[in-house]
Amino acid sequence: RIVAVADCKIQTMLHEVILALSGFTGDVFVEDQSGIHVASEFPCIHAGEKAVLNKLARIGFLYKRLKSFIELHLTSLAKQGTGLYLKALSSGLNTVLTPYRDTLLQAEQDVLKDPYLPVTHLQHLLEPFQLLLPALDTIVHEIVQQQVCGCGVLHVLHQHSVSGNPAIQDAVQRLLQTCHGVLYRQLAAWFLHGSLMDRHDEFFIRKEVSDEQAAIGMDEEDTRTNTGGKSRIQRFVVVYDLLPSYLPQRVAEKMLFVGEAVQLFSTRKVAGVRQRTLSQAEESSILSHLAALEQQPTFNLMQLESVVDDIKSTVSQHLWQLLMEESDLLGQLQTLKSYFLLGRGELFLMFIELADNLLKEPANDNTEHGGNFACGVICLC
Repeated sequence: RIVAVADCKIQTMLHEVILALSGFTGDVFVEDQSGIHVASEFPCIHAGEKAVLNKLARIGFLYKRLKSFIELHLTSLAKQGTGLYLKALSSGLNTVLTPYRDTLLQAEQDVLKDPYLPVTHLQHLLEPFQLLLPALDTIVHEIVQQQVCGCGVLHVLHQHSVSGNPAIQDAVQRLLQTCHGVLYRQLAAWFLHGSLMDRHDEFFIRKEVSDEQAAIGMDEEDTRTNTGGKSRIQRFVVVYDLLPSYLPQRVAEKMLFVGEAVQLFSTRKVAGVRQRTLSQAEESSILSHLAALEQQPTFNLMQLESVVDDIKSTVSQHLWQLLMEESDLLGQLQTLKSYFLLGRGELFLMFIELADNLLKEPANDNTEHGGNFACGVICLC
């Protein structure tokens, strides 16, 4: 009977350890500001065993903090203002922690099969996570403390991506891959449509707001209303403070050029119908290249810049066709030269003849009207 009671206590102790590893406390483990640890009043535990249990409980406490961060940004109770990069990071953390949860399940099954398992068996199972969870907790703590959001999340992850521990390096690279997926989707919308898929102001390309518009709080809809409903070309800028440290400025400038050129195409209409910016084959090619980059386990700057250069080359060809062929840029420049730079002197000679009598008299209310009429007549020639 005494043996049976002892066996029950051992099995209860092991289940308590597994609960602590899951982030829950009970009779054996308690939680305070320092974390989860063995209750000081719990009897009959050797100092060595207590040290092992506290080491395991520390892992459970870190897992609990990571799980709280994930739930904060992914569950239905998550704030509406949570950015896409923080959601992607939380989703990646949830995936990275899956092996940890599987290990806890395996530990539970081992305890049910053999109630006499020593605590060192659990310590052996959880050994791969003794360094991984503290590293992940350090990343999350830095992001929370510094209130990092948007592309700044990529910067923090990149700083922690180089590690001498292969497990840590692999986990951080997987988090980077998940967060880069958001970046590539934003780039796809920017390259294909010249639009910003950026409700939370996280992207490093933003609309340029003039001092006048900023002073009166005018947004895009107000601008369109003031221009009679006509679409106007928006100006964009690269916000270098949001640019990830490993992404050069030259690449960001190329990305900016592509999106601005595509937006210029979107304002073109033929017979009142808005024309397609890129062909379907070109759009499919862009999407396939970005999808291939997203699937890569590690970020490759050379491949990204190569893809951006190819897209820029395609867009530049369309821009040349629009300016030189459809809009007749050379003809427009020749007209400006003829009129404003005296390329056709006979026009100004005609203006002098028409406005001679008007210019001889003192200026009055009709002088401006007469001068404009004379300019209109010579423009028709």
